[in-house]
Amino acid sequence: MNMCLFSFYSLLYVVLCTYVLGISENHYYNENISDEQLNERSRTLNDNNNDNNNRNDEISFANEIVRFIENNKDDKEDKNVKIISRPVQNTLNRITGSSFLNIKKYGRKAEYLNRSSFVQRSPVSGCQSKRMEPKWVCENKGNNNICIPDRRIQLCIKPLATIKNSRSEKADSDLLKDTLYASAMYETDLLWKKYGLRRFDNFCDDVKNSYVDYKNVIYGTDIDKNGISALVETALKRFFKEDSTVLNPDAWWAKHGKGLWKSMIRPYESFGCKKPDENEPQVNRWLKEWGKYNCKLMKEKEKFVINECSVNKKKTDCSNSCNNECFNYRNLISRQKYEFTRLANKYIQVIKYSIFKRKLAQPDNAIDFIKVNCSECKDIDFKTLFEFEYGKYEEKCVCQSYIDLRIQFKDQDICSFDPEIDSASNKKKFCLEKPEFKPWQCDKNAFEKFHNEGVCVSPRRQTFCLGNLKYISRDNIYNVHNTQLLMEIIMASKQEGKLLWKKHGLILDNDHACNYINDSYVDYKDVVIGNDLWNDRQSVKVQINLNKIFERNFSYKVGSNKLFKTIKELKTVWWILNRNKIWESLKCGIDEADPRGNSCERIDDLEYVPQFYRWFAQWAHYFCREKEDWEFKLGETCIDTTGKSLCNKETCKNVCTDMNYWIYSRKIAYNIQSSKYYKVRNSFSRAKDKDVSIFLKENTNSCSNIDFTKIFGELDRMFKEKCPCIDIKALEKKNAERLYLEANIGEGRYIDDDDEEDEEPQEYQNYVNVTSGNIDTKSNTKEMVKNKDQKQHQTKGATQSSESLALRD
Repeated sequence: MNMCLFSFYSLLYVVLCTYVLGISENHYYNENISDEQLNERSRTLNDNNNDNNNRNDEISFANEIVRFIENNKDDKEDKNVKIISRPVQNTLNRITGSSFLNIKKYGRKAEYLNRSSFVQRSPVSGCQSKRMEPKWVCENKGNNNICIPDRRIQLCIKPLATIKNSRSEKADSDLLKDTLYASAMYETDLLWKKYGLRRFDNFCDDVKNSYVDYKNVIYGTDIDKNGISALVETALKRFFKEDSTVLNPDAWWAKHGKGLWKSMIRPYESFGCKKPDENEPQVNRWLKEWGKYNCKLMKEKEKFVINECSVNKKKTDCSNSCNNECFNYRNLISRQKYEFTRLANKYIQVIKYSIFKRKLAQPDNAIDFIKVNCSECKDIDFKTLFEFEYGKYEEKCVCQSYIDLRIQFKDQDICSFDPEIDSASNKKKFCLEKPEFKPWQCDKNAFEKFHNEGVCVSPRRQTFCLGNLKYISRDNIYNVHNTQLLMEIIMASKQEGKLLWKKHGLILDNDHACNYINDSYVDYKDVVIGNDLWNDRQSVKVQINLNKIFERNFSYKVGSNKLFKTIKELKTVWWILNRNKIWESLKCGIDEADPRGNSCERIDDLEYVPQFYRWFAQWAHYFCREKEDWEFKLGETCIDTTGKSLCNKETCKNVCTDMNYWIYSRKIAYNIQSSKYYKVRNSFSRAKDKDVSIFLKENTNSCSNIDFTKIFGELDRMFKEKCPCIDIKALEKKNAERLYLEANIGEGRYIDDDDEEDEEPQEYQNYVNVTSGNIDTKSNTKEMVKNKDQKQHQTKGATQSSESLALRD
């Protein structure tokens, strides 16, 4: 008998291995998802989806089956059931995609076998093995500034994207049921493969979240609006019918929602995974999902910091092991702050609807919510954690040699600083109102090289408030404890915040205005550290001045055997320790411009994006907005109600002429920047090996549907179609002259009021030569600028028309 059993199990092992190794090439894991754009987010995070891994997993599973049977063949748990038949039936059913053995009827072995497999049901096209590491993907497209769990991005929904109606509503309802049930069941199996019995709590949480996410998908309330999700949403909007009693989301879910949960959990229901509250808002569930993983991770990282930095109460030795753990901890809480802030903002938006707040009795803020609803987060002080660079471990992580670079203002409100009273400069000029319109500065043929090759500078940066930083003397800032340098930057940034908000915050929505505030905040970082790419005379003089101040006051800290190797390293640490005050001063400016209590959240990871990439993305964002405006204006002015061209009318000719110049100038700007992008892209991880069009799509709000490799060809074709009466060749020379004048004489050129008083002309030229690559400034620049009034008649028409084209900034 024993010999027969052994022979049978050996045969079963061979059959299983043969089946696994002979899996068809059409098996799901060999499929390639064809739609590149829809799968970009998922694919970039996917580390382990390859055929060999999946095949090896199935071989391991076959081995596990045989080991289990061998180890349990003497079990007499159920004398009425033949032990041989249970594993055979269960294994073959499962491998072929059939139903499971009834656990209640067949007992513990069948239960074990049922839950051992990740190939329990037939694979679903477009649904891949789950990535192991929990991640959050932060979208920044349109108004959907939210961080989405990678679990949701991987949700098995692709089959829903191709669902189509037939003539019968009942047949359509059944089709949707079959499609969604198959997807959801396979989703559960993939999650089981990821977690297994040892991490059942994680498995159960993910199944619950995925189930309710399916409901959000059906109802069209899913927060994820990108990639495959967008395609599914569009397909379901076409599929459902508002006037139908069968094919509307409410009726369909009422009939099939409960069955969906049962189909997902049936093989695992004996483990006690209970059906979730499906009416809880999606962002609430995501907050709990975020907290359960991240609060636990945070505590683990804290232990490493405590263990490595426990020698002294205050960190004086700056040891490498302690530095490494502190660095990792700082990066973690920086990322967590960014993710949590976005989720918290979405939470506040949701609870504003009284129905949710009344029905669910939700706390007023996300911190209180997560403390109440997530046991892992109960004892975490989020305010302290996110306010300081190293959370509550600042004393352990920040060397005392660094701490003395932090400036403290005792009993002083930074919002009260007044340049008339507090500035070290005897010049009381300060920053003026932002101009209503100003073009970007991109032209490499400008008289003076105000920027590095390949860079386009926004109107915001051209009119950036640097206050009296240009005028302060290094003698006024004489030692490490002097607060004057930071005070000067605070006064400048406060004015910048005030002027930006007056121009944008009182007109645009807060999100747009806050983007400007964040852009200027990070530009202050580049000015302080010395990475600024805008080399107009004012900015260069500020750089020279800052270098002298830091060299004089902190030279004892810099050198080959000292704390900092270079002045730049020292300035970087100075910025990190004092940047919170600069951010607060920008917010002071907002309050002064608008007493309604508006405020902005800092976009922390923006600091780590080099200036060129930030500016290029900003330029692309405005280009895409302009494109929409021009298309509307052209259609409104040059096409009548019958679709006939009105090109011969004077108003249409003017619009066509201006639009042709817009296309011409933007094409030049794009070519300048894209050329530099391809030279430097591998120096920045987010751009590495990426085509410029993909980079711009991923990093702008308004360009998700724009292919920059084709857009200018499309614009040229549209122009020829809508403006057939315009002689394009005749405009080429005029466009070149107009661009040249705009860059050098018109509103495009920044004119330093003190060019005549330049005390350090050679120092300025040396700085420009070093940072821009030996650029020769044309000798006739000042003469041309002084005589601009004589030439104003040449540019008056161009300036007036270009104001309607200039990027509003």
